[in-house]
Amino acid sequence: MSDSTAAPSTEEGGATNGLPPELRQVGESSGKLTARIETLAKELTESEARAREAEMSLARAQLRIDAMAATIARQAESLRLQDAVRDAEQASHQALIDAAAHAVIQLEAEVARLKNGAPAKLGIDP
Repeated sequence: MSDSTAAPSTEEGGATNGLPPELRQVGESSGKLTARIETLAKELTESEARAREAEMSLARAQLRIDAMAATIARQAESLRLQDAVRDAEQASHQALIDAAAHAVIQLEAEVARLKNGAPAKLGIDP
């Protein structure tokens, strides 16, 4: 019987370090794949970090946009109120002008009546 634990000869497998070439290639390939996996994992981690930073930048930009929109809304409301006040003042002024014009017309009519010898009225019609 032959000894099955005997080391293979260099003729049989061309072994170096006690490993046949096929196993050595598997080990080298495994090492290369492991290095590639580690590189890809690092790239993925960096990519994820950039994505998180982009999300945070987007959130900050959205907050700034929301703040600007709120400011614009407040300014628009203020302008609407200013317009309403201006319109009310104009209406009030016009009412005063109309009342004054009506009073002038009544006074002119009363003066004309008095010039024609009519008795004076004690009050002016509103």
